[in-house]
Amino acid sequence: QRELETIEKEIPEFEGKRATILEQLNNETDYEKISKLSAELESLAEKLENHEMRWLELQD
Repeated sequence: QRELETIEKEIPEFEGKRATILEQLNNETDYEKISKLSAELESLAEKLENHEMRWLELQD
């Protein structure tokens, strides 16, 4: 139950961070910064996907 509550708190946080990174990417022209933001976005997307899958498992 605690794990489920933690996941339910973290998913919106991850989604908010993802939105912020996407906004930064849309306004960035420096390739180095774009590369760094893209890596952060990929890592965040992976964490979010893992949390969503675990959330579904715990719901069952």
